[in-house]
Amino acid sequence: MITRLPIINKLILFISLFIVSTSLYASVIINGTRVIYNEKAKSKTVQLVNDNKWPALVQVWLDTGDPNELPENIKTPFSITPPIFKMSPGAGQNLRLTYLGGTLPKDRESIFYLNVLEVPPENEETTSLNKNTMQIAIRSRIKLFYRPTDVKVPAQINEKLSFSLKKTSKGNELLIKNNSPWFITFQTVTLSDGNRKLNLEGNMVAPFSDIYLNRGNGVAIPNEFMNAKKISYSVINDYGGLDSYESNL
Repeated sequence: MITRLPIINKLILFISLFIVSTSLYASVIINGTRVIYNEKAKSKTVQLVNDNKWPALVQVWLDTGDPNELPENIKTPFSITPPIFKMSPGAGQNLRLTYLGGTLPKDRESIFYLNVLEVPPENEETTSLNKNTMQIAIRSRIKLFYRPTDVKVPAQINEKLSFSLKKTSKGNELLIKNNSPWFITFQTVTLSDGNRKLNLEGNMVAPFSDIYLNRGNGVAIPNEFMNAKKISYSVINDYGGLDSYESNL
């Protein structure tokens, strides 16, 4: 996930008004789309690369789910070093994440989010003419899953999920129950009724929890698909790839 954050008078403003999802590509690239931190690990290294022709000032931090919270107000059981650094063009940088201990659940995964904010170099000519020039910083944000020792590597995920079509106050929806200790992220979900297929909006379901899916933006499942017999879906694995499954309804 990448967002753009304006910088006014060199101050980074973490205000929801300025956090806008975009298709803009980050120049400072995170090696991986998610981080798995196993309980027994002394630390975890995350690699960054500045894939641009100019330097960048980078700030990194973890959050607990609110992308608009100020970094200084966030408390997590992790340290991350270095928190602020400069990257030369084409250079790499290793981040070191260390679990400090705490009271995280032992029977399921916990989720945090790694934020990487890159600040572009200041245009001296523009700044000298207008001190209120707005710069645009780009933030990348990926999931970090803390996995306790008793929670093994995800396997046979399809056996831990159940699906049913329900009529709710929001209309027809698909109920997904996750009976596993893992966070499961659905990339694609498709209902099949004979030769007819209907794509639903993907989402993430927490351990031992459930979630309702529809077509996206609150659009309910059409009545003609309430008797669908099969569901096919893909979930994101530890490596950022997709594992595909099919189940009967």
